[in-house]
Parts: sequence; structure tokens; C-alpha cells
Amino acid sequence: MTTEDHRRRLQRATLQEHLALVEQSAAALRHSLAKCAQVELKAEYTLEELDHFEALSARFARTADLYTQKLLKSLFMVLGEDAGSFLDKARLAEKLAVIDDAEDLGAIRDLRNTIAHEYAVADLNEVFRRTLVLSDTLLNLIASTGRYVLEKLPPLAASGGD
Repeated sequence: MTTEDHRRRLQRATLQEHLALVEQSAAALRHSLAKCAQVELKAEYTLEELDHFEALSARFARTADLYTQKLLKSLFMVLGEDAGSFLDKARLAEKLAVIDDAEDLGAIRDLRNTIAHEYAVADLNEVFRRTLVLSDTLLNLIASTGRYVLEKLPPLAASGGD
């Protein structure tokens, strides 16, 4: 096996690990989403309701980070694509038909930043509302990326020399 073949195998293995990590995070996000779907948006929340929304927000931000910083990055490495900024990654993902719309990824990133940096001053109901809506969008992007990986990048066959 050449050094280049070995490098490609490592990149593909990393991509598979990142896909599994994102899918695991998405499962936790779906769990929180189901709990929060039962709670109406309102002026005041019980502590239990706040716990549900806080967990949803944290899981959304973590899943968004794993998706953009790990999964997309490793996918582009496997594809031999160089995407610098976040906006470049979003546009490249759309161009390659990994996702349908780069703007969805931008909206997810904006909300992730609000959760991570401006949460204390933000209108909680607006953050919770956007998190409920964009969680479905994020889960759809993850599913789309998983389908892309399966269809466009089938697993490498194991060689006897490994």
C-alpha cells in the first residue's frame, strides 16, 4: 500500500468516525426536540421546562459544531476540496449537492453563535422558537450528508496487506 493510499484510508476512516459522532449527537438532539415539542412557548417557564429548552439549545449548538467543524471538514478532505471560511464550506456543500441550500447552514451557524455567545441578552422565546425550527433543518442536513457519503463514497474494501 502506498503512502497516498494509506492517507486516503485514514481520511475515509476519520470521515466515518465523524459521521457516527454527528449521528450520535443528532439522536440526543432528537430526544430533546421531542421533549420541547410538548412545551408551548410562553412568557415564563417552569424549571423543568427551562431544563428541557436549555438541553435542546446546548445539544443544537454541539451538533451544529460537530457537523460543520468535524463532518464537513473531513468530507471535504476526502473529496480533495479546500474550503476556507464557514461561508466557503456552506457554498461548497451546496455546490456539491451535499446540502440543498447554503443559507440553511448560515442560519444554523447564526443561531449556534447566539446560543454560545449572546444567550443571556437574547429573547429566550425567540432563541427557543428558532432552535425548534432549525433543529429540524439541522437534522435534515445531517441526513442529507449521510446519504451523500453512502452514495458517493462507498466504504473502501479492506486489502489483505493491512
